[in-house]
Amino acid sequence: AELDSDGVGEFDRYWGGLPHPDDGGLEALLARGLGGTKLPPGTTGTSPMNTVIGVVATDAPVTKAQAERLAMAAHDGLARAVRPSHLPMDGDSFFALSTGGGGETGVGVPGEELALFATVAADCAERAVVHAVLAASSMYEVPSWTELME
Repeated sequence: AELDSDGVGEFDRYWGGLPHPDDGGLEALLARGLGGTKLPPGTTGTSPMNTVIGVVATDAPVTKAQAERLAMAAHDGLARAVRPSHLPMDGDSFFALSTGGGGETGVGVPGEELALFATVAADCAERAVVHAVLAASSMYEVPSWTELME
């Protein structure tokens, strides 16, 4: 997590008052209904409320195979932000695209650049999911994270 000039983490302001798991944090989360957010108790089959869809876009001239690698890296970021993730009933999908052209030559970007892009794709996907959850509003009788944490 990135720290600002005061040494405060990017998302620390959202966690204030949330007890640490060793100090009863798990019980607090379960009491707020967070234990069943991914798989509500007694649910079977698929749930359309548990799908994450995202896009990784770049202007680098990546090949089709390299774009696939970036999409896979974004899934790693999803796994950091959503637990559990990649369950059999999920429809989690990330797509990658390039506006840079040149990927059709089959050359793409060097392996070192692709490794850096993949790292950034995972970090960006993780941060995007967390930012989206923190910015969401309650809807259709499903409470938002902010409401649950009140």
